[in-house]
Amino acid sequence: MVDLSPGFVRTNVAIIAHGDADGICSSAIIKTKYPGALVYFSTASQLHKTIKEVERWTGSLETLFIVDVAINPKAQTFVLDRLRKVKEKYVIYFIDNHLLPWEIESNGVSQIDITQYVHHYLREEHCSSSAMTFTALYGQEEDAFFEYRRIAMLGAYGAVCDFAKRCPLLISMANIYDESSIYYQAYLLKQASRVIQSEDIKRSIADKLSVGILPSEIFEVVEAAREASREVDVAVEFIEKNAERIGMIGVLMECPVASMGHNAFVTATTTKSPIGVAITRRNGYANYVIRRQHHIQLHLGELATTIAKDLDIDGGGEEATAGMTSLDTMIMQVISRLNELVEQSL
Repeated sequence: MVDLSPGFVRTNVAIIAHGDADGICSSAIIKTKYPGALVYFSTASQLHKTIKEVERWTGSLETLFIVDVAINPKAQTFVLDRLRKVKEKYVIYFIDNHLLPWEIESNGVSQIDITQYVHHYLREEHCSSSAMTFTALYGQEEDAFFEYRRIAMLGAYGAVCDFAKRCPLLISMANIYDESSIYYQAYLLKQASRVIQSEDIKRSIADKLSVGILPSEIFEVVEAAREASREVDVAVEFIEKNAERIGMIGVLMECPVASMGHNAFVTATTTKSPIGVAITRRNGYANYVIRRQHHIQLHLGELATTIAKDLDIDGGGEEATAGMTSLDTMIMQVISRLNELVEQSL
């Protein structure tokens, strides 16, 4: 576990988190220990810039948590350089469930030497970042799940939202408590996080979760979940009319509503394809989200990481969901390479 001596607990803390449900839950868990911690939301491609922003606006910072934000292969040099520069100033804890860039992974995590604590993706146990955050701060023994039930639930919510059904914490919590309540609360958060763009609202949600307020008791969560559910209903009809199968891949271009993750999954099922890809284009770039049908045993993060390396684009992710970004002129090239990898793997 992370050292939580009294002196450590009193330090000034900041959190950089991904803005999805797992990142929000991770932030909330940290704030149960450090209620005054400042939360900044970021993405893999912007992490190095966010670290610099935190330094600029947090003059008395002593401890920084980075949770659920992947190290982008194309930005890893900037991220590692930034972390090396600031590690002498304050303690850094990096908790993340995404695949590490292949260069770092091949050299071994111990060789990074940038933080006092690094918890990278566990291949044999697909965990959410929030579940790992809980075990880092509170332990992984069953007694901790009883003593800190409300906080452990946040880790379980994150696991549900990250499709980490084999997460040990989620399995334990579902065995101890009623899993229907866990999934209900988690899916409210997941739906809400799909449409909430305001970082201030996300911070407010993390604050409320940290003091034991249920997602179903948070007005912003419930209203956003309702909106997201309406969008999902509209999206299904759009996908059924516009998705197409290219090789072994279901492809959907420019769905105007619902989350790309949802749309990618429904694209896979409606086109009867192992993998679904939802694509949006903006300012000369194409963004891809990949999902798989539930019975398909492929690690999507590995596929996206391989394509990113092969085509020199951005890409990465987790076992059940992944994303990529390329020039929009490369869309068919990306789809073709994804097809090749899927055919080799299945």
